[in-house]
Amino acid sequence: MRRIAEFDIAKSFALIALIVSHSNFYRLYPDITELLRNFLLTVFFFTAGYFVYYSLKNKSFTQFWKEKISNIYIPFLIFLVLIYFSGRYITVQPEAWLYHATGVNLIHNYQLTTLNLHHLWFVPQLLVFFLITSIMEKKFDSLGLTTFTWVVFFVINLLLWDVQSDFRLMRRMYVYVLPFLLGYILSKRNLLDKILNNNTLIAALTVFAICTYTFDPIRLSDRTFILTNTLHHNLLGISLTLLSLRVFRYLKSKVFHNLAESISRAGLFIYLCHTVPMMWFSQKIVNSDAWYATGLLDTNQTIIMLLLCIPFIIALGFLGYQGFYYISKRVIRTSKPILHNSINKTEKINE
Repeated sequence: MRRIAEFDIAKSFALIALIVSHSNFYRLYPDITELLRNFLLTVFFFTAGYFVYYSLKNKSFTQFWKEKISNIYIPFLIFLVLIYFSGRYITVQPEAWLYHATGVNLIHNYQLTTLNLHHLWFVPQLLVFFLITSIMEKKFDSLGLTTFTWVVFFVINLLLWDVQSDFRLMRRMYVYVLPFLLGYILSKRNLLDKILNNNTLIAALTVFAICTYTFDPIRLSDRTFILTNTLHHNLLGISLTLLSLRVFRYLKSKVFHNLAESISRAGLFIYLCHTVPMMWFSQKIVNSDAWYATGLLDTNQTIIMLLLCIPFIIALGFLGYQGFYYISKRVIRTSKPILHNSINKTEKINE
C-alpha cells in the first residue's frame, strides 16, 4: 500500500511526543504531558487499526502473521534480550522480562512495575488487537460482527475493572479500543477522505476545545466515572488525531514528507530504544541519575536532555531499522538455498 503523508507526519509527531512524555517533562508539566500521551497513543492505535485492514485484505491469515511476527515481534524480543543483558544501565527482573515477552503483563495483576520495561506494554497489546481483528476479518468478513465483538470486548473489560476482578486486563486494553476500531472502520468503508473535510475540522476543533477545558487527569483513574472518563479520553484523543490529520494534509513540502516517512518507518525501533539514551544522557551529560519522570532534573536540564536525545534517538532508531532489515534479508538469502538443498535431499532419500 502507498504511503499516506499525513499518517507519516502524525506518527512522527507522536514519536517525538513519546520521547517528551517519557522524560522528566512529566513531573514538570503533568497536564500537558497527559494530553501528549493521549494524542500519541490515539495516533498509534488509530493508525494501526486503519492499516491492519489493508494488510489483511491483500494477505492470507498466515502471510499476515508471518509479516507481523518478523516485523514487530522478533525486533521486540531482540530488544528484550539486549535490555536484559545490558546490566550496566539496565536492571530487569527475570519475571518482568518473561511477562513482557509472553504478554502476561497485559493482565493487570501480573504487571511488574519494572521501570526499565514500563513502556513495552504496547507491542503485546497491539498484537492482541491484530489477533482479534484478523480472526474476525478472515473468518467472518463482517464489519457489523467485528464491531460487535470489539464492543463486547470493551464492555467486558469495563465491567471487570468496575468490580476489580483479578482477571481484568490492564486499563489501556479497553481505553484504546475505540481509536483502533474507528481506524479499522474508516479503512474498511473507505471513509477517510470523506470525513477529512472542513466540517470535520470545525467539529474536531470544537470537541477538542471542550474536552481540553474539562480535562482532569486525576479523574481518569476514578472508578466512579470509569465509562464517562474513558469516552471523554477517547473524544479528546480522536478529535486531536483527526484535527492533526486534516492539518497535515495541507503540508506540501516534499523534504518534510520524506523526513516524516523515514521517522515513521523506524517508529518501532524508536519506540523500543528511546528510554535508554535518555537515561544515558541524564547520567553522563547533566550528571543526574534521573530519567523517566523521577523528579531530579529541573526545567533547563530537561530541555537540554530532550534537545540532545530527540535527534539522537531518531537516528538510533533509523539505524536499528536499517540494520535489522539488512540482516534479515541476508539471513533469508542465505537460508533459502540451504533449505532448498535439504528438501531436495529429503525427497531423494524418500525416492
